[in-house]
Amino acid sequence: MIMNVTCRGTLLRSSINLPMSKRLLRSYPGGTQTLNGFEKFNQREQAKENYFIRKHEKEQMEEQVKHYKEQIKHLNNKIDEIEKEHAKKSQK
Repeated sequence: MIMNVTCRGTLLRSSINLPMSKRLLRSYPGGTQTLNGFEKFNQREQAKENYFIRKHEKEQMEEQVKHYKEQIKHLNNKIDEIEKEHAKKSQK
């Protein structure tokens, strides 16, 4: 998106692809140092979000594993019952 800005009667075009804080920092001397600080902050925040997402996914996977183990146990019990029935039929 392009924003038109007038300055002393001159029409300037400024892109709005960057957040307002980054656009303001670039206009000040030494803004790149502060910009790097924002980038580092954003990286830390992204790392925290990724950690919690992975933690939640791990919990979900642990629940699935527990559910699948219960299913396997149930199926093994069914197999044992069928084998017992088959053994009884074969003995007759």
